[in-house]
Amino acid sequence: MIESVLTLVPLLVLGVILLSGITVSDGPNEIFGFNDCKIMRGFWCIVIIMVHLPAEHGNPIQDAIGSFAYIGVSFFFMTSGYGLTVSREKVPQIEFIRTFWNKRIFKIILTCLVSNVIIYLIWNHYLKGVLIPSFLVSVNPWVLWLLACYFFFWISNVISGNSRIWKSICIVAVLMFSFVIKYLILHGNITDTEWTVEVYGFIWGILLASLKSKFTTFFYDKWRIKLSILLITSITLGLTYINYKTMVFYGDYLLKIALGLAITVLLLAANIRVSLGSRLGKFVGAISFEVYLMHMYMFSVIEAVAPSLSSGVYVAVSIFVSVCMAYIDHLIVSFILNGIDKMRFGGKNET
Repeated sequence: MIESVLTLVPLLVLGVILLSGITVSDGPNEIFGFNDCKIMRGFWCIVIIMVHLPAEHGNPIQDAIGSFAYIGVSFFFMTSGYGLTVSREKVPQIEFIRTFWNKRIFKIILTCLVSNVIIYLIWNHYLKGVLIPSFLVSVNPWVLWLLACYFFFWISNVISGNSRIWKSICIVAVLMFSFVIKYLILHGNITDTEWTVEVYGFIWGILLASLKSKFTTFFYDKWRIKLSILLITSITLGLTYINYKTMVFYGDYLLKIALGLAITVLLLAANIRVSLGSRLGKFVGAISFEVYLMHMYMFSVIEAVAPSLSSGVYVAVSIFVSVCMAYIDHLIVSFILNGIDKMRFGGKNET
């Protein structure tokens, strides 16, 4: 009981800080705005840390919160699908295709490589060379999923030409690919990834960007009533999921998708009139990708340095250390990218 309380207290404090600066407007906001999206990413990356904590440091509170971490992964995929769709609609198709990979893949891969170097150095210091050198060029499985979605987005625009069917092509491609991977997982052909449900967030992002005005109009009318219905639905599905999440297909797949969609729609509907403003939330959201890459490796380091930490303290320390190391990763990547920009554009700017 005491460990659950120790876990809950820092999370409640963090929740209060993340929710600080909330404003409620009379009129509709622009949903999924830059700051709101960033703060929500910060919230979900903390939840993701909870689900990956080692079993020996777990407790009922950590387990209950961690059960919803997959929604956070879905949310990250949704922000990618949404952002790509908005970008695609702002520029001509030819220009978008030509610059697509240059603007995205280098930063993603660079961030992965820098995090690998940091993790490799720390592990070789505290855990005596557990990681082999090939780890330095490894790529996280979920990053591979993201790059696969990027590829389908890009190729759908190449195939469709100037027509508007590229969205349908991309959605069908992501769905078919996820079904194939799920089939291979069920038959034991793939073991590096466990779920494909989270990838559907990419599809939700495309649909949200396409239907944003209709979504806002629908939920703004009788906003409180519809928000209450969504809240009750999410709570009901959430409690059901906690009890039946181990049930094959119906619990760990269909119910999981329904719950993820319900909570996501709830947050977006709330965002129609509720805006977030937490500075801490923006900070954590800005480094959420780095937090995801770093956090699981920090668990073993914490255990090596302080093996006798209680469960509740271990949770708080894990969050703090993961965020700190992610920030270091973020600073290094930013320094490299700024240096590259100066080499590419410095001389031109001076003239």
